Amino acid sequence: MGSGIATSIPLQAELKLANANSTDIDSLSQIERINEVKRLRTKLHIFAQDLKNEKEKQKELARRRPEGRVKVIYERYDDFFVLHEGQLAVSEIDEEYCLSDVMPKSRIELISCDPKSRIAREVAGETIPFIEKKNDSWVDLYTYEEGEPKSWYVLVFQDAAQRASDLKATKERMDVSDNTDGIRVEGCSCLVGNPCSVGNKYNCKNWNNRFAVAKSNGWKGF
Repeated sequence: MGSGIATSIPLQAELKLANANSTDIDSLSQIERINEVKRLRTKLHIFAQDLKNEKEKQKELARRRPEGRVKVIYERYDDFFVLHEGQLAVSEIDEEYCLSDVMPKSRIELISCDPKSRIAREVAGETIPFIEKKNDSWVDLYTYEEGEPKSWYVLVFQDAAQRASDLKATKERMDVSDNTDGIRVEGCSCLVGNPCSVGNKYNCKNWNNRFAVAKSNGWKGF
């Protein structure tokens, strides 16, 4: 049956000790006996929960596969990619989502949960590590053979000096736009931090990545 849950060993030992010291228990007051029963019941409840959690964990591990489709999510983008031996090339994601084109010198990382959950879990004291990289590929990834493919989430950390340069260039473009005496100059509004709308689709420089372009130029995402 295997080694089982680690908590089962101290629990079993404690129960044996309680049985060995039955004469001491007999000498306890009624209130002390009630408290002892409550304490042992709590231990048993924790032990049962650990068994349940371990069963669910093993079920989850059995579903994992190193080959197949995964969904890679970055803000509004959520395309599917194919895993090979649990690996996915960073350059493949970078090229598809134009991350380095929009944010040069940026650092691209991958995590197993969405960014909001990551923040909440880390506030609670849990560490959410970045997926390990080897030879420009994320490794030890997995997906599921049945049901919805596993989702992985991209985080992009922009180079500080490059971001400052981009913001300066954006301000200069906005200053030029403000000096047109109220005459609207048609063009790609993503370049001034405002994602192009459908009505301006054919003036957009990078329609498929308009949100990322606008964000790199100061758009806050709302």
